[in-house]
Amino acid sequence: MKKLLLRSILSLFVCFSSSILIAQNNALTPAEKKAKIEVWHTAYLTTEMKLTSEESQKFWPLYTAYKAELDLLERPIKAVGKPIDQMNDAELKQFIYKELDNEQLRVTINRKYAEKFLAILPPMKIVLMKKAEKEFKRIVLEQWKNNNK
Repeated sequence: MKKLLLRSILSLFVCFSSSILIAQNNALTPAEKKAKIEVWHTAYLTTEMKLTSEESQKFWPLYTAYKAELDLLERPIKAVGKPIDQMNDAELKQFIYKELDNEQLRVTINRKYAEKFLAILPPMKIVLMKKAEKEFKRIVLEQWKNNNK
């Protein structure tokens, strides 16, 4: 019963703070916005995955490493420097192949970390993590759209 109450309170906190965080984002620097969203993201995943304190201690360092590896894949694509509509055919071809290489690397990273996550968490929590990540992105995008109307 205590766990249910705590989970409900944390969920309400995340929901209410999300609108406050997004509303305050206009006055924040990009780094501050990113930090606030990361805190919100951590609370959201912890709640949705129903992580215990012991699981959290093992999960979060691993998750941080996982996200860092995935973020490295995005840098070369962003570093192209030219808008796509200003690229010639050779550059576009190179861009396409780089994207395909990155997709393949993303799958490799996901497989590698799936094994690591399964070593510390039950399979259901890994499934809940993937579901919560998608839901979190949807919520953030929805909040962003509502604020930019």
